[in-house]
Amino acid sequence: MKKTILLLFLLGVNFIFSQNEWLQKNDFLYDNGALTSFSINGKGYLFRSNNNGTIEIYSHDPITDTYEQKNNFPVYSIVFKNFVINNKGYVITHSPNDPFMFLLYKYNEDEDMWDQMSSLVFQDGEPPWDFFTFSINDKGYILLTGPVTVDDGNFREYDPINDIWVTKEDSPVQYMFGRHTTFSIGDYGYVAFADDGFEMLPVFYSYNQLTDSWTQLEDVPYNNGGLTGPSVSFTIGDFGYLAIFDFGTNFFKRYSQINNSWESIPSCPNSISGKYSYVIDGLAYVGTSNYTTNEYKQVWMFSPEPLAIDDNDYFNDIYIYPNPTNSILKIESEIPIDNYIILDLNGRQIINNPNNMNKINVSHLNSGTYILKLMNSKNISYKYFIKK
Repeated sequence: MKKTILLLFLLGVNFIFSQNEWLQKNDFLYDNGALTSFSINGKGYLFRSNNNGTIEIYSHDPITDTYEQKNNFPVYSIVFKNFVINNKGYVITHSPNDPFMFLLYKYNEDEDMWDQMSSLVFQDGEPPWDFFTFSINDKGYILLTGPVTVDDGNFREYDPINDIWVTKEDSPVQYMFGRHTTFSIGDYGYVAFADDGFEMLPVFYSYNQLTDSWTQLEDVPYNNGGLTGPSVSFTIGDFGYLAIFDFGTNFFKRYSQINNSWESIPSCPNSISGKYSYVIDGLAYVGTSNYTTNEYKQVWMFSPEPLAIDDNDYFNDIYIYPNPTNSILKIESEIPIDNYIILDLNGRQIINNPNNMNKINVSHLNSGTYILKLMNSKNISYKYFIKK
């Protein structure tokens, strides 16, 4: 189905996705779900504790909807977070021997092995309560919450090229305890907080990578109940999606970066809380749990409504060719284009060029399908292309 839709786009046919559709997939293999998850190269990777001192890893192939066990993670812990940089999966966890140290590993997909990278170490203060991660362009980020001293910094950037951690502008909200989640769109990372351990604080902040600055945005539209908070999140195109746990149920919200606004979308069926999520080819996979029905390993696939992929009236006469291409992608348009952005199918920004060009060199990109986002002061258009 996905390949058929893509072919229609490439042939210039206007096609509309089903509207905010949830489709149940095969269950995950175990009831206790996953500790963390990410997607690279068209597959999802899930981490599971077997409660016997081992962290097992499984890959999910969305084409066959099957799971395959991979090599175990090299250290045992109970809290894992991750970010993806340049289609490489990075996982970070507490050191089992030092509460001030965080261990970072990069997944070697070809050898099914984990390479240890530079650890993140704090020198003073008290150990962080929790931590949260996201990636922006070619950098990874970790936000620590709890009594981390200002001198030591609570927000760090990981540079994979030099394998170093850099202290960045502190998050404005520091002493939060838990139930937070993150996503990123373009040059921005977003953090949805929930509480400080004592009261609801449904604050929502964005981090601008270009200016190294934080901005408070409109609050997350939680309910007023004391047990409300975010559970999972993901990004598709220019939209961030947030699953919100409320006592006895769940609901989903979608955030528009363009409009800086939230809207409700249909909730995932028969679930109370999201356990994990990842995006493959513009489709989100969400692992859920429902204690009222004793179902803890269901997986649901979410297909969004059209994310402005269908051209608007101003951009009907844009043509890109050759498609597929090995190196040069040419653009023809009767409407001025101010700049373009290239995204992967998970919505991650690959290239951002503020200058209009009618020829784009994509020879350095890996083979695969990408989205070309074309913009001027009034309009946005999206075009799919394939790099051979």
